[in-house]
Amino acid sequence: MAMVGEIEHITSYRYAKPVSFGTHRAMFLPRRGASARLLSWSAKTNIPSKIHWVSNSRSNTVTVLEFSEPRNELTFTFRVRRFYFGVKGVDAFPLAARAEEVPIQYTPDEWTGLAGYLRPHADDPDGSVAAWIKSFVAGDQDRTTDVLRRMLETFRATSATVRGKRRERSRPAKPCGRDRAPVATMPG
Repeated sequence: MAMVGEIEHITSYRYAKPVSFGTHRAMFLPRRGASARLLSWSAKTNIPSKIHWVSNSRSNTVTVLEFSEPRNELTFTFRVRRFYFGVKGVDAFPLAARAEEVPIQYTPDEWTGLAGYLRPHADDPDGSVAAWIKSFVAGDQDRTTDVLRRMLETFRATSATVRGKRRERSRPAKPCGRDRAPVATMPG
């Protein structure tokens, strides 16, 4: 089933006094691929900035933001609109025999290529993220297509709930060093 998806991501940093901002790099655009097409995207800040896009060595589109004025608040607003072509069903995914069951048996070359994607990118002190991920697998072993089907059903069911919710920090961020803001990198 094909559908149009829209994402708006807003991040704000607040400081007790004005700070100077270094160059920020953000990865918020989904990768281009055969299953989807980007219809539009934009990046805005609440202060004067120079914004341009570059590609990195892994073909990700990186938004580069440069600032010229110190301020006590910085807000990024990223918007993307994408057309998802979808697939006829999870069973339409061609899988090698060794990938038909989870856990998948990767080759050494695949482990090397996937290493950056398989490591956790955030702390999970209470194990809640790991437990949520494991909830998609029935027992210690499961059919890959069944796991994918459960994941897609969950994502589709929660996509409407996520829309419009905001995350707020409970306290202002503290500047790093004397007068510079931290560099913000947002995974895509």
